[in-house]
Amino acid sequence: MCGRNGKCMTMVGAVGRLFGALIYNSSTDMPQADERPVSELKNLGPSSAEWLADVDIVTVGDLRRLGPALAWRIVRERFPQANILLLWAMAAGLDDRHWQSLRTDEKTALRAEAERISLGPGARSVPPDMRIPILVLAACSLLGLTTARYTPAQVPAFSPLLEAQVYPAGGILVGGVRLGPFDVHAGWNLARRGNFGKHDNERGGGPGLGAGIWRSGGPGMAGGLLGVAGLHAGLRVDLWYLDIDWRDRATRGSTQITVLQPTIRLRFDLPGTPLAMTAAAGAEINMTTDGEDVGEGAIGLVGLRWAF
Repeated sequence: MCGRNGKCMTMVGAVGRLFGALIYNSSTDMPQADERPVSELKNLGPSSAEWLADVDIVTVGDLRRLGPALAWRIVRERFPQANILLLWAMAAGLDDRHWQSLRTDEKTALRAEAERISLGPGARSVPPDMRIPILVLAACSLLGLTTARYTPAQVPAFSPLLEAQVYPAGGILVGGVRLGPFDVHAGWNLARRGNFGKHDNERGGGPGLGAGIWRSGGPGMAGGLLGVAGLHAGLRVDLWYLDIDWRDRATRGSTQITVLQPTIRLRFDLPGTPLAMTAAAGAEINMTTDGEDVGEGAIGLVGLRWAF
């Protein structure tokens, strides 16, 4: 069929060599691409590459095997400052795209995938159904520590207290007991931060507890602080478990945080009433974060306190 000149065999050989070259190039190019340093991936800068390397994600192949969602969660466990843009950057970079080319539905799917991932015992969030028992246990512990300085005969009578406070980005309502110079309380923190945080809009809230101590003057300060009747100064520390819903122009999400809130306080008792005006200054410190970073920083509060 091919004739005696062997032209047919020559053509078959050429085709074979062509396919062989294609197969060889495919088999060698793919490992080379996967073994590229992750720093060569589009969208990733030096800091992002260092974070990834610190958690043993060194090559593009390492990142591709884990997937961007799991890689992002692992990085955030080590570096909480790694925000959602790193997730967008890795996902788009694996497709050789700029992160801004990701559609809203792609970002939503990536975020949902990342939020579904559990990192086991190292995860930093507290299950919501465990928060109230933890707070009750902590409140009992605080109450025990508060009364430890007294003998049974010296323990002063408990008296109830209620305090409402407002601050530029929300409000706090607590109820508790007063025991001598000490307060122990639990309550709710309502956050309406708007754009005070790290996003265009942040709002949420959650339960918390705390304890405080008051000083009512000292040597040469009869009747109150600085000699002013009814004026008291104090220190207070609160711990809040907050769920914060946040929104930016193109994305939205939810973050759980544990907030430590130490404050320095002033109280002025209104004569002849169980009411007092309060003012406080301090800080909100995000101790743990599960989700994207949200606002924290200095805080000032004013309030009204009722106590017998």
